[in-house]
Amino acid sequence: MQDQIRRGARKGCEMKNLVKFLLVSSLLSSVSGCSTKSSERAVTEERVEAADANAGAVSADAHLKAAEARVAAANASAEPSRRWDVLA
Repeated sequence: MQDQIRRGARKGCEMKNLVKFLLVSSLLSSVSGCSTKSSERAVTEERVEAADANAGAVSADAHLKAAEARVAAANASAEPSRRWDVLA
């Protein structure tokens, strides 16, 4: 009789352990699924920010080159007048 009670108790514990294992496994898989989605979203956002920063750098470089060209043109137009001032 005691053996039957022990076997029943073991089966009950085994079922409880199995249920606990399944519950924990399902929770962990759902948590890892959520973290994967959020990390993918974060990577996508970082790529967008990097593309925006790259576009801003290209734009700044174009503005710098245009400013350098204006300075060079201003220097070129100013130099001949200085030469005439010196000679006069």
